[in-house]
Amino acid sequence: MQFSGFGLTPTLVGRLKATNNLVTQGEINLKDGQFRAYGQNLDIRRARIIFVGLLTKPPLDIEAIRVVDEVTAGLRITGLASQPKVTIFSTPAMNQYQALSYYFG
Repeated sequence: MQFSGFGLTPTLVGRLKATNNLVTQGEINLKDGQFRAYGQNLDIRRARIIFVGLLTKPPLDIEAIRVVDEVTAGLRITGLASQPKVTIFSTPAMNQYQALSYYFG
């Protein structure tokens, strides 16, 4: 299934089961997509939305990257959808300010 919205253009893969009171079980993966943020096209390396409980509070496991020359910079989003935690990273490792310059450069 294809999806387009919120700056995303992935293929959705997975299963989701929901009850009448919005209790859910399952996992949705976003494959082969891009995420557009801050004027940059980022490749989705990994994106899992895990449903165990209320539909409104799924745990997230998302990683989007941008490759510039020999540097990979990106962001990881973890935690609950209602309170996500965003971390900037790079390979090779560098401080967050340097990684941001590659990420948003």
